[in-house]
Amino acid sequence: MSTSDNRGKMDDKDDHDDHDSTENNDKDTPSNNNQSGFLGPIVDSVFQPGVNAQVVIFLNIVFIALLILFIALAVLWELNIHVIILGSLTFFLIIAIN
Repeated sequence: MSTSDNRGKMDDKDDHDDHDSTENNDKDTPSNNNQSGFLGPIVDSVFQPGVNAQVVIFLNIVFIALLILFIALAVLWELNIHVIILGSLTFFLIIAIN
């Protein structure tokens, strides 16, 4: 094989690689989908300063679920002092957030 044949094959390979990289770039580009619903604005608020009302509602839901979990664990483990302390810390954290 001559060197010109090798160059031609390398050029074909380079063209193929360029084509693959453009396809991957199209998949990686973010789309401008407007996120609606409850979680969309919460995710968007990560990039904005301050706390909006939906983040506070989400935190309340999460901490109340955690408090219910600690109450259930306290009942199941016959009022274990560690679970009671963690539950009370959760309760005071809920109060502090609001």
